[in-house]
Amino acid sequence: MSVINEHFLTPISEEERNKYKEEVYKILVESYKDIGGLFGIDSADDLVKQTHIWKLVRKGGKIVAAIVYADKMKNGERKAIAAGTNGTEEGKKALYSIIKEDLKFKNRHAIIEVSGKMEHMYKKFGGVPIPNTLVQDILGPSKKIIDLNLDGYHYTRAIGPDKIIKEKCMFGFPVEKKQFF
Repeated sequence: MSVINEHFLTPISEEERNKYKEEVYKILVESYKDIGGLFGIDSADDLVKQTHIWKLVRKGGKIVAAIVYADKMKNGERKAIAAGTNGTEEGKKALYSIIKEDLKFKNRHAIIEVSGKMEHMYKKFGGVPIPNTLVQDILGPSKKIIDLNLDGYHYTRAIGPDKIIKEKCMFGFPVEKKQFF
């Protein structure tokens, strides 16, 4: 079995992710339905193939919260690409606990691009946004930044295969960057 020993159920092998894929995919589809969907992830199988580490919270035998990460960043960061809950208060609290842990353990190099409610949560739990001037280097050349907001943190880029323009803000702990927090 290939599972990282953290406070959460953390399947890292494709075999382990396949055990939870339908349940996690359903949670993420429901969580993203009002904001344009899961850009470029069209099935539970796509979710397994495009991600590498999942943090899940299971209560009563059901997954109530999830954050999924891709480890394909050029510097080795663990980039969260989607997060969601089953819609219950228990699920929301569970998601908060995952976020808090990502903000606590800098050496795991978890990063996330956020906007809206997720940005509010990261700020609420003490997250420090990464200066937008560093984001292009973190994302790499395949994800082009279109514009840097004058606030020094927000930026605009095209998201997903349909290249939908979104303003984002990045939180987390990139690898080998100047300390800015």
